[in-house]
Amino acid sequence: MTLPAQTAREWLREQYREWEESPAPHPPNCPGGCGGSGEVLTILTWQDDGTPLHQEPIWCNRGEPEDPHGPDCECRGTGYTYDPRYRERNLCLTYSPRPGQNTPTPAADPDDPWASKPF
Repeated sequence: MTLPAQTAREWLREQYREWEESPAPHPPNCPGGCGGSGEVLTILTWQDDGTPLHQEPIWCNRGEPEDPHGPDCECRGTGYTYDPRYRERNLCLTYSPRPGQNTPTPAADPDDPWASKPF
């Protein structure tokens, strides 16, 4: 049975997250570069001139390519967000849809008295 696109996407992302965070140990020569720990240090914040500012340990992706973020993500598919207050570029760590991107505008019910009357 086929699923609607959004439901299939959510299922696939959940399966990938479960695999990525599984307790199965990484080998010492893990292609992700974690050395078997399951975490790698990754630069999360850069200045606007490209200088790295901050790094933290994140989950090792076992050498797999990063999960691409779609155009409906807050990063607009680039994988990075920009904070204009601090003039910093930040790594987009999770897929987070922008509000209202895929939500259709609900049609007013013709039998609803509150929807058909002016304010």
